[in-house]
Amino acid sequence: MNDMVATNIGLTPKEDYLDIMAMQYGFESYEDLKKAGYKINVKGDDFKMAEHTRHKLRIKEEFANAIITGEKNFEIRKNDRGFQRGDLIEFVVVDDKGVAHHHEIDEYLYKINYVMNGYGLKNGYVVFGIEDVFK
Repeated sequence: MNDMVATNIGLTPKEDYLDIMAMQYGFESYEDLKKAGYKINVKGDDFKMAEHTRHKLRIKEEFANAIITGEKNFEIRKNDRGFQRGDLIEFVVVDDKGVAHHHEIDEYLYKINYVMNGYGLKNGYVVFGIEDVFK
């Protein structure tokens, strides 16, 4: 039997799921996505990318560098977007004036793997863990 992936509409064959996800990111198929140098990591039943929100977040270069090197795998943010486990994050590096510029992190997409609020955090703020999805 084919590998299956749990989605919001039930179990889906892994091959179909990968093609659908690739199409959501502008590719014709998962094969085209792979040819472009990307891949989608499916990590069991908890990987339900299709039902989660994709956020584009501004970040300063020093923090982007720490994420790229693996020193930083979390973010502390105002929770004005309702961040949830499984949501996707695209980072946009900005300078002190808020102007975006190209950075290595542009090539990565991250998934929120843990969200925490309270426990000493300022009201309305969260800490969330991240892991890369595309490499």
